[in-house]
Parts: sequence; C-alpha cells; structure tokens
Amino acid sequence: MSTIINGNGITTNQIDSTIINQNGINVADDNELSGVNATATSKATLAEVQAYDLGVGQTWQDVTASRSARVTYTNTTGKPIMVFLGTGETRSSTNGYNSIAVIYVDNIIVASATNNNLNVASGGVPVSSAQTIVPSGSTYKFDWEVGYDDGVLLITELR
Repeated sequence: MSTIINGNGITTNQIDSTIINQNGINVADDNELSGVNATATSKATLAEVQAYDLGVGQTWQDVTASRSARVTYTNTTGKPIMVFLGTGETRSSTNGYNSIAVIYVDNIIVASATNNNLNVASGGVPVSSAQTIVPSGSTYKFDWEVGYDDGVLLITELR
C-alpha cells in the first residue's frame, strides 16, 4: 500500500495500481492527481472473500460441556460464528415451569426466548432456544433459567 498526496493536500491510500479519479479515469500512471475526489479500487478473489463468510470452512460443534452461564467468551476465529442455546427439562415430563434462553454479544442482549408455565413432556428436547451471529473479535455469553432441572440441553457453535 502506498500513500498519495494530491495537489490539494488530500492523502489517499493506494491499495493496488489502479486509482480512479472523480470522472472515472485511471490516473495511476499520472505523476499528479488533480481531483479532490480520487478513490482507490481493489479486486479480491472469490476465495479471499469467502475466507470471511459465515459457514464457509466451518462446522457445527457441540460446546455444551465447555460453556457456562454468565461467562464471557471471545470469538477469536477470525470469522463470524453462529451460536445456538437450547434450554429445557431433561426429564420426560414436567409441569408448570419457565424456560428462558438469552445470548449477549458485546454485553447487549441480541437473542432471547421465554416459555412460561409450560406443561409439556419435553424428554430432552429444547423448549426455549436462541441463536445469533457473533462477529469476529466480539464477546458473547449465555444466560438461562429453567424451573426444575439443569436447564441447558444444548449449546452449539458454527465455527
């Protein structure tokens, strides 16, 4: 990357050898930029773009055993990840309980689900679930509450 200063003293970072002025004219070979509105252009390959895409080169991971409520984790993968939290009872039938699933990203609630006074036979099936995308470098944490049992049935991450 090189820095170019035009005749008006405005600095532009040049990403590759193509600089386009305000009239759409390639001025990379000129010794001086005459327009204030010069912009840099760059081309990326499909592989370079997909390197940052959610789901490309990623798989779903069951991270239930390694995640805890109200503990902050950081997405250090270099790509966005998708997280899923499923709460509910693990016994075969329950009566009148609440199930809450909450996900925070950068300390902001971004996904939540609540089921109140449930009378279901869940048998290990999530009855409240929340999911969201966590940008690269962002922090995230889970919170949950279930009336009678251990509460979390499943936490998975697409990473």
